Amino acid sequence: NHGSGLYNKYTIKKERRCGVRKLFIFDMDGTLFDTEPISAQIWKEVAKEKGYTIPEGVLQGVIGMSYAGGKEVFLQEIGEDFPFESLCAEKIRRQNEWYNAHPVPVKPGVKEILNHAKRRGIPCAVASSSPLIQIEILLNKTGLREYFSYLQSGETVKRGKPYPDIFLAVCRHFDVKPQDALVFEDSENGLKAAETGGIPAILVPDLAVIGESVAYKALYICDSLIEAVQCLREEEIQ
Repeated sequence: NHGSGLYNKYTIKKERRCGVRKLFIFDMDGTLFDTEPISAQIWKEVAKEKGYTIPEGVLQGVIGMSYAGGKEVFLQEIGEDFPFESLCAEKIRRQNEWYNAHPVPVKPGVKEILNHAKRRGIPCAVASSSPLIQIEILLNKTGLREYFSYLQSGETVKRGKPYPDIFLAVCRHFDVKPQDALVFEDSENGLKAAETGGIPAILVPDLAVIGESVAYKALYICDSLIEAVQCLREEEIQ
């Protein structure tokens, strides 16, 4: 249980229910793929080899964050002498190696939600703080690339999550108003970004601990993307 018992099963903001769904925007790590535990484990390993211990709270805090945002948190919490750049490069290298050697764990309901969108002619995009090369590797490896008509990496936006820039860039690409898009997220940083950008969001909690006040910003809180599909179907009936 990801602590989702804290929240009402469906948190519904009535005024947002009527929005036309013209675009689905998906976070990647922790939302489409069960990759957050792998990421955390590799961070711990590369840091340990250089004599550093990364506190659990730091790993939690950087989930969904951009490179620059993550660097700031690491240096603040671990110390200015933490060699973030070299360790992060090594971490990404090992992570890509891991992805090449193992099947990538896809979260339950991913195919269902993507087919739900496809049947309705709703375009889908990925908006991830991960490097574009990593997004491509994971989507191609899992056979999901064809579902997405646009990939937005955090590398090309000025400010990463919790700022809304990455989501707004996707809305601009499709010429869709933020209120007509729908974001799927697992992290507090991602949820804050959607909220600030005026985009309704469905929260599917993963590893990240979500503060209750942030969680209530979500349109729905679902245990899985399977449940998210059910929410959206119910919405159509209303």
